[in-house]
Amino acid sequence: VTVNAYLHVDASGTARNHNDFTSLPPVGAPVRHTLAPGEEKTIERVSVDLSGVRAALVLDIQDIEDALQVDNVAYSVIPERKTVQIALVGPRQMFVEAALKARNHVNVVHVPLQEWTNADEFDLVVFNGVTPSQTPQGNSIWLNADSELPIPVNGTIPGGPLIVPSSQSQHPAMKYVRFIDLEPSRLLRIKAGRDDAVLARTKRGRRPAIVAHSDENTRWLVVAFDPVESEWVAHYSFSVFFVNAINWFFEEESRLSRTLTLARPWNIKLHWPNRETVEITTPSGENRTALVDDGGRIAFSGTEAGFYEIRGS
Repeated sequence: VTVNAYLHVDASGTARNHNDFTSLPPVGAPVRHTLAPGEEKTIERVSVDLSGVRAALVLDIQDIEDALQVDNVAYSVIPERKTVQIALVGPRQMFVEAALKARNHVNVVHVPLQEWTNADEFDLVVFNGVTPSQTPQGNSIWLNADSELPIPVNGTIPGGPLIVPSSQSQHPAMKYVRFIDLEPSRLLRIKAGRDDAVLARTKRGRRPAIVAHSDENTRWLVVAFDPVESEWVAHYSFSVFFVNAINWFFEEESRLSRTLTLARPWNIKLHWPNRETVEITTPSGENRTALVDDGGRIAFSGTEAGFYEIRGS
């Protein structure tokens, strides 16, 4: 089948149902997908950056008679996102800056190494081929940094084609990252620790190329090759990697996203203590009163797809 996907956004936060959203113009051109029988496809659109609005993804399925059209609309609330402050330490590099700025909620400040003091003012520090005098606490990305920080380095070795190990293909930083014809001429000889994850390695020799670490105190990523010299900056995966990395450092996507489908029943737990009733406006605009039990739980079953507004009575 052929499927056209339309994204509708309501900046006012008042749209409640399918008709409300389709009365608004779609954001950008529709995206067309062709799906084979039984095929599932995941698409990430990094060119659309939303915050603080309601959105609906509407599918127009062609060539077949659809028995469940109500499930062709996905509704979402996009919470306000914190502005992430990133320090890019070392030589100015427009490719790296552009990749870090792929999302609007990111602010990048260039800091020469000689002016770098500490990471207290920043949520993430990216060291571009340079090494500070001491390892910063908190989140950091190290690009081709020949140092013992934060991982042992012992010279360089010949590079070669890179792959993402199957065991790490679902790591948040590697989502949708595929290496096609990416062959760095050299790699830093790095040694991953027991608690580190090797996200990318050479196809031959199994040498680590990208390593990640996460514990209760800090998170870091080490890229053991030069993104410019290797021409990684010309690959789509370069920007996707940095978008993923920022999401991984701050865990916004996994914390905020919860997908619910009309294909099966589901419950939402709401706690509203010290009230006997609440007022609910359904997607069609009908006002209903719902009871609240002694534990503060609301007893209400929705029969429409869309946004429900709940207020204290």
